[in-house]
Amino acid sequence: MSPASTPGRKPENTKNPMEEKRVKCQKCGAELRSEQKVCIACGTRTAAGGNFAVEEKEPFQITSSMKKAAAAAGALILILIFALALRVTPPDVIAQKWFNAMASRQILKAQDYHSPEFVQSMQQGLSDSSAISDYIYDELNAKQGKESFGKAIYTPGVPNQASVTVNISYPDGSAQTMEIIFTKIGRRWLIERLVY
Repeated sequence: MSPASTPGRKPENTKNPMEEKRVKCQKCGAELRSEQKVCIACGTRTAAGGNFAVEEKEPFQITSSMKKAAAAAGALILILIFALALRVTPPDVIAQKWFNAMASRQILKAQDYHSPEFVQSMQQGLSDSSAISDYIYDELNAKQGKESFGKAIYTPGVPNQASVTVNISYPDGSAQTMEIIFTKIGRRWLIERLVY
C-alpha cells in the first residue's frame, strides 16, 4: 500500500517540484521560485517580497538641441547685461532721483549725482548739500509746495550738457523755479550747478 492511500492519513503534496512556477530575478537573471521573497544569488527583493519590477529608465542625457538652447539663452543674458551696462540714465530721471533724495534729507544718496565741479562750487560758496536739502525740505513741507519736473533740454552744440527745470507750486498760487544744469561725465549725467 502506498503512503498516499493509507486510510486516515492526508494525502501528501503529490506536486512535482519541477512543475513549480519559476521566475527570473530582475537584477541578476537567476531562476527563482515564484514564492521566493529574496534572490539567493544577489539579495534583491522579488515581487513576492514586495519589490515589484519597475521599468528602468535611461539616465538623463543632454542633447545637442538642449546645448544650442542653453547657448542661445546664455548669449541673450550676456547681451542684456551688456545693454544694461551701456544704458545711460537721462538727466530728467537723475533730476527726480536727486530732488527726492534731497527732499527726504538723504544727502549721501543725493551726493552720488554731484559732479566734482558742483562739489567744488559748494565748498567755495556759502551753500552746501545740507543747506540745499533744508531749503527743498522747507519748500515742500513747511510751505506745502508741490514739485513737477520738465523734460531734459539738451544744449545745442554742447553734447555733454543738459538742463532740467523743477517747478514748485504753492497753495496760494505762487510758484518758484529751480534749474538743474547737468554735465555728462563718461556715461553718467551729473549735476554741475543749480540756478534758483
